[in-house]
Amino acid sequence: MKNPKHRTESRMGSGSRVFCSYAVITVLVLGSCQTPGRPPASPCDGKLEVEPSIQAESIQLIATNSCHVPLFIRLSFTKLENLDPSRELPVETVIPANSEALLLRLEVRDPYKRSNYAPTTLVRIGGPSAIHDDSIEYLYPFGGSAPRKLAQGVDGGITHTGNHRYAFDFGMPIGTPVLAARSGVVFKVKDGFPEGGFSKKYFSSWNQVVILHEDNTFSTYGHLRAGIIVEEGQLVSARDLLGYSGNSGYSKGPHLHFHVSIRKDDGPSRTIPISFQGGVVPVKGELYGPTRQDGRVTD
Repeated sequence: MKNPKHRTESRMGSGSRVFCSYAVITVLVLGSCQTPGRPPASPCDGKLEVEPSIQAESIQLIATNSCHVPLFIRLSFTKLENLDPSRELPVETVIPANSEALLLRLEVRDPYKRSNYAPTTLVRIGGPSAIHDDSIEYLYPFGGSAPRKLAQGVDGGITHTGNHRYAFDFGMPIGTPVLAARSGVVFKVKDGFPEGGFSKKYFSSWNQVVILHEDNTFSTYGHLRAGIIVEEGQLVSARDLLGYSGNSGYSKGPHLHFHVSIRKDDGPSRTIPISFQGGVVPVKGELYGPTRQDGRVTD
């Protein structure tokens, strides 16, 4: 004899969505250039869906990641009425880019009683945690034929303060090759802004590339010239060409902004201390780089 139909209620009905949190990056300020403002929309907003599949005596919760980078999800419940989870809670897993996965099944305990559940989720770009690999020494993020002066560095006093303190502004002429300082996957590309200037109307109009690294930190390359070479989801190696330096956005003059950032759960993004080849931490007024395509630094 078949069990009678049971009634299931949930706050996560068919077609509901679980949205990504903001990227581990924020638009961080540059030396006399970009202002913090509101965090930009993440390319992964709305790209993770958790859908219930109702079976005869169970409910399957299936996560679909339609973003171009992996997404970590932590799933738990504030209410489980007449339902037993098939896995220990909370469920924590990484959903690869452009894929789906079964998170768990909720088995109906008594088919004669009402079933109800209320899920809670935490979603993060990349993996379960972001801990910078301090053994990494970054390449200088630009090529060309001449060293470039650092216009503003760590604790620059103008805009490199607080969560934005560990950032670097290299002055350089428009059209200087911008190179990946470390390998990763292109998380975000913002392109198409033809100009910049020291005016509030340029606050959000800076061309940029953001790369996600394997330790779930991000590097940001800002104020590029329109016509960025790479695309979101593209794998890049250190020294790969990303685009060319420019003067887009809120800026007093042509330069390249570079920083590495990290975010933990619901906290704000923050830049983190890094070093370049040879353990160097650039200081204002000194000349550095450039990195050649073979990875060496030109004297």
